[in-house]
Amino acid sequence: MAVLLLALGGCAVTPPPAPTPDVEPPEPTPSATATPTPTPEPPQDGVFPTRIFADDSPFYQTLPDDTPVAEYSDELISGVVRMTQEYYGSPSNPTVDMNYHRYALPMYLATNDDPIAEFTGYNCQDKSDGWDDTLIGTHLADVHIPADAVPDDSTDRSMVIYNVDTDRLTETWVTAKEDDGTWSACWGGSIEDASTSLGQFDRPYGVAAAGVSYAAFQIRPEELQRGYIDHVIGIALPEVKADVYSWPANRTDGTVHGLAIAEGQLLRLPADLNLDDYNLSPLARTIARAAQEYGIMVVDVAGSVTFMAQHEISAAPGAYDDLFRDSSPRSELAGQEGEDPFPIDQLEVLPRDYRAPGTREDD
Repeated sequence: MAVLLLALGGCAVTPPPAPTPDVEPPEPTPSATATPTPTPEPPQDGVFPTRIFADDSPFYQTLPDDTPVAEYSDELISGVVRMTQEYYGSPSNPTVDMNYHRYALPMYLATNDDPIAEFTGYNCQDKSDGWDDTLIGTHLADVHIPADAVPDDSTDRSMVIYNVDTDRLTETWVTAKEDDGTWSACWGGSIEDASTSLGQFDRPYGVAAAGVSYAAFQIRPEELQRGYIDHVIGIALPEVKADVYSWPANRTDGTVHGLAIAEGQLLRLPADLNLDDYNLSPLARTIARAAQEYGIMVVDVAGSVTFMAQHEISAAPGAYDDLFRDSSPRSELAGQEGEDPFPIDQLEVLPRDYRAPGTREDD
């Protein structure tokens, strides 16, 4: 996982880690009467809620029909289509995936009755002395973690903890529970008073390279089961613009010097794209509706074009079992026999910093 130098305020600075999720190699306007929007169901006990941040978080805002389109949007989306072919795909078999069992974050609910984790810094990036003073002394101090919580079993070894008693959200990267019961992490961060937060970490903390919380954009299995996602969804791309990010992102691990989509930038399916004209799988249709109503945010760099979903180890047992119809997310997004693929070529790119404070929506 590469960590890059960013330009900030005209000076070259070295950011703390921008962890990069990876992927495993393969495997007319829609009308309310045609596809009504169901009322979101209240969260179930023990299930990580779909919304924990402030109501005005950019992750929870529906898009108006007339969102502006970024300059070179067509070229940028052509680049995304090319990525689906070049990274674990081909022109005849493009790959769009959804991480849910590796390089995805498990999300756990904690209370003050859960044990307090004692964290130490694991210097996995060979930083200079003092690199973890604020990380350990502030962000990972006094974190309550359920006894059965385990991180993602990929090389990222990440997880999300939300304490419902203190309204504190914590994410950790390259995480391990040691034999003596203590914990270690190479990076992470906490958001205090999460219910009043927009879902951003103080720069340069957090796990996603964009500096925004996985809890804001990860797809939950319960959402796929009910057929409706009521928030922005996250996507990682192999090629992302270097040195530039788009609100609400506050950092990036992009490497492309030239025309490319920035982390934090929104994509959407146009409001006048009639999804009923497409024979999509249930999973692809649910994601497509969210892409049309809330948008897709580029949040990280990955080995292929992939949506981000809650890790199955923190979901209810069997939560994903029936969603892939004895196949895989890749197959569901490509469409099984007789079905259309997710219409990634129909996406539009919104301008950078769309809806950022102090900007007009038509800027």
